[in-house]
Amino acid sequence: MIIPIELTIKFGGGTLKNKENLTNSVNIVKDQKAKCVIVSAAGADGKYNRMTEDLKEIAQLIKNDDDNWTNLWKERIYNRLTQEYVFEDMKLNVISLLNKAHGDLNKRTYDEIVHLGEDFMAKIVADRLGYTFVDTMNCVYLDDDGHITTMSYEAIASAVDGKNIVMSGFSGNCGGKVKLLPSGGSDIMGVTVADVTKSRFKRITETGIRVHDPKYGVANFLKIATFAEVGQMATLDEHVIHPAALHFAEDHELHIQICSFEDPVDGLRIVPKRSRTQGADVAAISCQEELVLLTISKLDLQQSKADFQSSLYRKLKKYRLHEVLSFTSKTQVQLLIPKRCLDDSDYSQGHIQSQLGRTLGSDWITFKSGWTLISLIGIDMLGQCGVFEKYSSAIGKEGLSINASLSPPDEGVIYFGFNEHDFKKAFHALRGAAFPKEKK
Repeated sequence: MIIPIELTIKFGGGTLKNKENLTNSVNIVKDQKAKCVIVSAAGADGKYNRMTEDLKEIAQLIKNDDDNWTNLWKERIYNRLTQEYVFEDMKLNVISLLNKAHGDLNKRTYDEIVHLGEDFMAKIVADRLGYTFVDTMNCVYLDDDGHITTMSYEAIASAVDGKNIVMSGFSGNCGGKVKLLPSGGSDIMGVTVADVTKSRFKRITETGIRVHDPKYGVANFLKIATFAEVGQMATLDEHVIHPAALHFAEDHELHIQICSFEDPVDGLRIVPKRSRTQGADVAAISCQEELVLLTISKLDLQQSKADFQSSLYRKLKKYRLHEVLSFTSKTQVQLLIPKRCLDDSDYSQGHIQSQLGRTLGSDWITFKSGWTLISLIGIDMLGQCGVFEKYSSAIGKEGLSINASLSPPDEGVIYFGFNEHDFKKAFHALRGAAFPKEKK
């Protein structure tokens, strides 16, 4: 039986993106005396890309027998680690570590290459802390879909018991081979370890969670929110926390916080329930710009909506598209898609429009650009008398027209769609109504 520990901390890629941030992260662990640390690969910092993305590119070049992978390895991995993450007093030999990996890199599988980013960072963080590096190949066992199995619990407990440890968060052992966890794997790893050790779980990000994106104006930190509210935020913004990790934490009744460098102690406290007196009707505002509205009209859905949507999403995946939000009626499906998805697709918009129309058998497939979405996330907002009218009125006072006002069945969010020209004015009107005491 493992002796419960006080705190498990998981660091996101932004908190490790350079030497300064890594040092800040290490100091947070020391100050809070966390005994278990989960790390991501280094994030993008302006000079370098996300390390995971660079390793994916290298793995693809190796798979294609393209010798340019060696140049990419030196420029983006070797140079970054040797120039940004070598400390005078470190015991870890980073150059030796890199040379060993490089020696047989072209013989490794895709997953074995991509997981190196988190493996490197975990070993560097362990060195700076004087903690034990724990190889997830020895304690995290995955099924064929990359999900953590129950047999991992005893192995993780054994690895943690009586030690201060650092683990990577993105891979495990599947039949004796390295396998990557699904998207958001390091968050899922973090809450799993917290569950095993019966500890509090704290996710540290570079900027923390604010009531809205600070690029739109001064934004206070969000201090308290329910699992449902944060779940809505996570659905709209992948940087909040992975929804699967959040659901796991709620199901296992974990004490969970999301903190920042600026406020590493308290941050956002996530609770099962909160009263309206603990906050306004809106907890946070989420914004998405540069969206394209894909409308499939005049449908005659013989199959269930769920089956049709599943079939549609498989087709969209072929074009590397994903939706921000989707709405289905008996005769129409509408999806809001980030414009960058269309820009990154291997196919033209006209080709996608033609192919979807042919395969779905619909009469109308249209793309309409210039969309933006503002989402108000709060406590049972539609269950409160006058809430929708309050925010609609705020928009109306500015003389703005709403392209769409949409609300999901769970009544946790109100969505307002605007054209791109009205977006900023609409945001400030809704922000003023939601947070009247916040500085402009």
